[in-house]
Amino acid sequence: MKQSDSTYGVNLTVKKVHVFYSGDIRYPFLCDVLTTEDSYFRCAVKAENLANFLLAQEGNTLHLTMIDIYKASSVMGVCSCQNFDNHAENLEIPIRQNLSDLVVMNVAQTFVFPMSFVINGASVIMQDKYYCLIADINNRYIGFETEAKNLPHIVSALYKDIVELQFFAFSDNDKLELIYFKNSNRKLLDMNQQIFNLK
Repeated sequence: MKQSDSTYGVNLTVKKVHVFYSGDIRYPFLCDVLTTEDSYFRCAVKAENLANFLLAQEGNTLHLTMIDIYKASSVMGVCSCQNFDNHAENLEIPIRQNLSDLVVMNVAQTFVFPMSFVINGASVIMQDKYYCLIADINNRYIGFETEAKNLPHIVSALYKDIVELQFFAFSDNDKLELIYFKNSNRKLLDMNQQIFNLK
């Protein structure tokens, strides 16, 4: 399991994966993996490694490389995560190279995690942000951040819906931010607003 003085490695054959947002500024997500051998493993994960956990299916083998991040905790931080059985294509690099272009995807799955706060040491900073990941039927995916106003459209995208997206980032180090979303298969009717208008 130990690969060097500071690095550890482990292979996990997935039965089920559960992900939740912890708010830690360095490793904002925690992933719980139940293995096919009925073992349980928890690790802290950055957004760039999250897709392999979210897209893992039962029977897939994940190889994790990790480091210690909390002195008094057995939970380690993931440096890299490889899925030996499912090699999904991350669209981030081609999207960043052509930020002005529309990205068209044929939806397979959507994932949304509220990130209403960030913990930085003793400080808690409130924010209106959500981390989203959309996977398409061609085994491609894109992870990005967005505001609450876009969530109804993202979570309403069903299997094989064709969606158009456009992103923005101030720099190469910034997360991709969603600035445009259109679902060609459905136009949502905002019932909340209609009811509100009747008041």
